[in-house]
Amino acid sequence: MNTRRTEEEKGRMQSLRNEGKTYKEIAQIMNISIDAVNYFFRKQYRDLHKSNPYRYVSYGNLLQRDFQAEHPNEKWVTDISYIHTKQGRLYLSVIKDLYDKLVIAYEMSQHLDNSLVVRTVKKAKSKIRKGTIIHSDQGSQYASNDYAELSKEFKFKPSMSRPATPIDNAPMESFFSILKTECIYRHKLETIQQAKQWIKWYIYFYNHERIILSTGMTPYEMRKMV
Repeated sequence: MNTRRTEEEKGRMQSLRNEGKTYKEIAQIMNISIDAVNYFFRKQYRDLHKSNPYRYVSYGNLLQRDFQAEHPNEKWVTDISYIHTKQGRLYLSVIKDLYDKLVIAYEMSQHLDNSLVVRTVKKAKSKIRKGTIIHSDQGSQYASNDYAELSKEFKFKPSMSRPATPIDNAPMESFFSILKTECIYRHKLETIQQAKQWIKWYIYFYNHERIILSTGMTPYEMRKMV
């Protein structure tokens, strides 16, 4: 594996990640191995924390790839992805329950900042229980002081994947892949508003009409049984 990257390559990888691309998508776009992408972001994370260990808040991995939950609102996963339109980029933040695969909350914005994540969590506030685990990657929005303060206020437990290890948050990677394959890539999105409308439609379809093979029910049907 060639781990030596030019400054131009490093800049492009970071730019693609900032746009919400997954590690797999970055590897495909740049025609490099997924291992090379993982190595770059792991090294970047280590270097960042060595130079300024107090800049961000970090959390342990409470899930440890145990993606099964016995009760609703016990374990949630969350992430941000990027949708391209001819008018510009749209960022989508989602929270999903591991118990019944229900999308608990989502928010969209043309800006990738802390407020996008904060708004998503606030939208899910009524369903948060004391001790609810919300698992994310190590993105700066989840490592921000704003997010840390929100976890204290709402009494949920933040959990983070290991650096550059997307498989630690596989359910969210899978959700965004399904969303893009079954909806986004099937339409030529001209405007931000059009993207928002399709995303809103798809998430309703995912929650209320799409059958989850492992349960034989929709997420909403399983939620109603509790």
